[in-house]
Amino acid sequence: MEYSLAEKICILNLTNDRISTLKSSSLKELPVDIAPERLKTPWQEKIIDVDKVVGAYRPISPTSWLELLDYKYCHKNRNFELFEMYGVEAFKKTLLNNSSEPTDGYPEVYEYNGEYYIAGNGLHRLTIAKCIGNIRAIAFVKKIY
Repeated sequence: MEYSLAEKICILNLTNDRISTLKSSSLKELPVDIAPERLKTPWQEKIIDVDKVVGAYRPISPTSWLELLDYKYCHKNRNFELFEMYGVEAFKKTLLNNSSEPTDGYPEVYEYNGEYYIAGNGLHRLTIAKCIGNIRAIAFVKKIY
């Protein structure tokens, strides 16, 4: 079953104010080139504030967080099915406990000037968390200088 954007909004219990915020919150592009010398720092496991995730370093074209939540980009239905069955608290626990099922490993983010950009694994989970707001997650973080 494909969830429509309206269904996802309903499942996540997003308020009209939150929807408006997500619609007007632009996805930022990483403002620097990822040259090999910038990537010399190792990935570090860290608990991040998902509200500080501001963009994605991936070949996608949505311009807002609400658009990223749409089916074309955020299409892994199991995240929404689990959310429907177990609710927001179980989703939050999954983001802070890699042994929870199902698991795809920790999300990967680049950190630049105190902001995070989704770099690989975790696009769907972090998009949902960003849309809900006020969530923390364990992630592999690579600081970009």
